[in-house]
Amino acid sequence: MPKPLRILVLEDSEADAALMLRELRAAGLTFEAVRVDSEESFARALSPAVDLVLADYTLPDFDGGRALATLKASGLDVPFLLVTRTLEEEEAVTFMLQGAFAAVLKDRLGGLAPLVTRALEERELRRENRRIHETLEAEVSLRRTIEDAMTAGLVSFDARGKINHVNRAFCDLVGYSREELLGMAPPFPFWGTEGQSEFGAQFRNHLETGEGPRDIEAVGRRRGGGRLEVDVQVSVVAGKEGTPEGLVCLVSDIAEKRRMEEGARRARRALMTLSRCNEALVRSTSEEELFHRVCEAAVAQGGYRMAWVGLKGTGAGKPVAMAARAGHESGYLETAAITWGDDERGRGPTGSAVRTGAVVVSRDIATDPRMEPWRREALKRGYLSSIALPLKEGAEVFGALTLFSNEKDAFDSEELHLLCDLADDLAYGVAAMRAQAEKRVLQERALHAQKLDSVGTLAGGVAHDFNNILMVILANCGFLLSSFSEEDPRRADLEEVRAAAERAAGLTRQLLIFSRRQASNPEVLDLNALLRNLQKMLRRLIGEHIAVKEELCPEPVRVLADPGQLEQIVTNLAVNARDAMPSG
Repeated sequence: MPKPLRILVLEDSEADAALMLRELRAAGLTFEAVRVDSEESFARALSPAVDLVLADYTLPDFDGGRALATLKASGLDVPFLLVTRTLEEEEAVTFMLQGAFAAVLKDRLGGLAPLVTRALEERELRRENRRIHETLEAEVSLRRTIEDAMTAGLVSFDARGKINHVNRAFCDLVGYSREELLGMAPPFPFWGTEGQSEFGAQFRNHLETGEGPRDIEAVGRRRGGGRLEVDVQVSVVAGKEGTPEGLVCLVSDIAEKRRMEEGARRARRALMTLSRCNEALVRSTSEEELFHRVCEAAVAQGGYRMAWVGLKGTGAGKPVAMAARAGHESGYLETAAITWGDDERGRGPTGSAVRTGAVVVSRDIATDPRMEPWRREALKRGYLSSIALPLKEGAEVFGALTLFSNEKDAFDSEELHLLCDLADDLAYGVAAMRAQAEKRVLQERALHAQKLDSVGTLAGGVAHDFNNILMVILANCGFLLSSFSEEDPRRADLEEVRAAAERAAGLTRQLLIFSRRQASNPEVLDLNALLRNLQKMLRRLIGEHIAVKEELCPEPVRVLADPGQLEQIVTNLAVNARDAMPSG
């Protein structure tokens, strides 16, 4: 049996709270509810055991806005729904931007249960995502632990042959630190004089064709000149089209080869898992894919020397993180260390564009003082001028698109205008991806509101026409009653007809209320008296073969409610009870 939900209701009206909870029960939800009506009791009732908060907008000494702030300050992931009598659309939107899931009017509680169900489902999705994230982090940590526990060296290369991953054993084997090895491009110093020609040729063949021996014996050099004889087991990382996109190598001393066979088997298994993960990332549709496509188009169709997208980082030093690149790059970005801070490495075109939100052009890299930290490496790669275009979502800059040309003063006013349009389109695409999920939610809400409005319109029309018929019946009952004496035996039956017509008129009032054509008319009434008046009608309604027993409170039970609505509730309950009986 599923565990019942724990619902915290912030409501100063016990009757309103009961109506909310009745709607949820009618929808089949199982729950335990606690009602509070003050800031102190609300804060005391908040706990990790709470699954949902239903809050009134205005209370005597508290309000829904402060309640939402208290919930957010607690750090609990609990859906918050505002249930109120009146609320402007702008206020509702403000509440939702502050973290509320939805706002529901008290006279339209029919939509409460679906919203609660969806809020709980979305919370479960968030929790599941956190669990998956934690699992993935644990798997990454486990993989790193396994790799560093291996006695065989592990090294991987990207499609250009640069080292992008090593384990501790490989660092110990060749004598270089992890920081020195990462980003290192061939020819590698640990190949040594003897290995440069033979192993270098096999290495290039693997990267270019994916062909070649998978088990290679090679002679290299440790740092400091020591001879290094190794067995290298090569695995090719295949891309989306089956073309090689990198290599993964397991490197071990030949003398330890046999002792390491079992460890190598386990390493290959872990590497296969890693390869599958890489394939999934390649096939994913995301912002990164969009960035890559734009950069590739700028190089292939635009003829620029190199293009890259940098995103505004939030870590120490205010880094600009590379998200995509294309063209002749050759390790430039790995050593560029570009920031968006107001310092030497943040005053170049890319950093300035991210920091200020303005387009920045370097018309001659050879003489531009802002390019001093990168001039040598840029000129080495044929970069003679550049432009950095800020990427904005609204007024907020989140990155920059930077283009390098192999010509000085390459960007004239017309080209600049077109490139600004390109950057705007790219930023719009990113914003659209981020807004997609929110848009789906808004569309669903609009469709739901449209359906409710249609149902309300139909119900109002039917109720209005039916009410006209009832007025004729009631008027004629009045005329007939006025012509009967108090002792006339027909009077009692006619009284029942009039009472039934009045109850029917109450039902039409409810339909008009639902369609917002007529307001509810609550009044103070005695529940005992209302039930006594219904007894005779109920006995006839459910049949003489079923006994109706009343157990009323000794003293009057006064409530503020619409009498027609209460009579309809009791009638519905009686009919449902009759239908549920074996011979009902």
